[in-house]
Amino acid sequence: MKNQQIQLGIIGYGHRVKHIVKLIKKRANASVATICDIDLNKARSHAKLEELDIEKIVFFDSVDNFLENSEIDAVLIGTNCSTHTDIAIKVLDRGLPLFLEKPVSINEDQLDKLKTVAKNVPHKVVVSFPLRVTPWVKQVKAVIDSGVVGTIEHIQAVNNVPYGHHYFQSWYRDNEETGGMWLQKATHDFDYINYLIGEKPKMVAATISKQVFKGDHREGLYCKECSEKKTCHQSPYNPQVIIDEDEWMIPEKYMCAFAPDAANEDSGSCLMMYDSGMHVVYSQNFFTKLKAGRRGARLMGCDGTIEFNWYRDEVNVYYHHKKKIDTYTISNITSDEHYGGDLNLVDNFISMIQGECNSISTLKDGISSAAICLAAKKSSQNNTFEPIIY
Repeated sequence: MKNQQIQLGIIGYGHRVKHIVKLIKKRANASVATICDIDLNKARSHAKLEELDIEKIVFFDSVDNFLENSEIDAVLIGTNCSTHTDIAIKVLDRGLPLFLEKPVSINEDQLDKLKTVAKNVPHKVVVSFPLRVTPWVKQVKAVIDSGVVGTIEHIQAVNNVPYGHHYFQSWYRDNEETGGMWLQKATHDFDYINYLIGEKPKMVAATISKQVFKGDHREGLYCKECSEKKTCHQSPYNPQVIIDEDEWMIPEKYMCAFAPDAANEDSGSCLMMYDSGMHVVYSQNFFTKLKAGRRGARLMGCDGTIEFNWYRDEVNVYYHHKKKIDTYTISNITSDEHYGGDLNLVDNFISMIQGECNSISTLKDGISSAAICLAAKKSSQNNTFEPIIY
């Protein structure tokens, strides 16, 4: 079907899927044939705003009807996280190429169901792990594979999120929908670490804390309703606050970060143990802002250390036994949401639909990362080392 137009079906027409569809349409002859969403009026409105041909799109509010009656070449799932597993299983049963948002599951029961299905059906799935295919990670992987730093024996990874208010002032605050912050953010970082070193951890010890986004304001309180909206450092109505607006975080939609229903932890750290004897330390937090943001790692071998940070355009290699530093400049980065990784995932998805290649971010990768996240979550609840069940 190399020269044929790709007919896309979308389940859950939200911000993330709209971004991926835009990239697909830029890179291939593709159109949206069907959309399934629980809010059809909103879906139609968004489709019109995105300048899709809504006269030719068939809309459904039922996944089963969507799958029974759609003539499509591939599916993209962009629903809320709690529904990813059940919908993915239905799509996998049809054998359609699938672009699946992370996390693939948000609890152990879902993950067990997905593991069973993954073993028994053929599947072509690209899981949305764009960090593993960014230019930074590609460069780090090339340095590791060259052998100049030796085998990686220790990793210190960090994610200081400068836009963390999203997880406390929007629907992401509901961890019954998201599974919590390990599954929302760390899942990306665990995935790229697995990819870089070619190993998966066997055990994890984790801790979480909630030191900033806590308080006794009324549940369900919106910033626009609050008497402190002109002075609160999280309020979009405070003239001293810098906010990063997008279509789903306009000021009217901000909720109070200091109410009990802003349920997520605001920082977490974990220690991951490996069969080889090495260990990884990872830490994330959600109250840093602006230039304090950082996401990256230091990877240490016997002969050298590799350091990178997605907020800076370079990868550095520091040699341990000679006075030498190699600096690799990262250039020609696209402006997509994940440092160029989304575009690489989209190119892979298109080629996979056309039968030209396999996924570079597989369902197995999604399952592995979710398993680590769930073990970290359990560990942080029980104050124990927890085995990771893949």
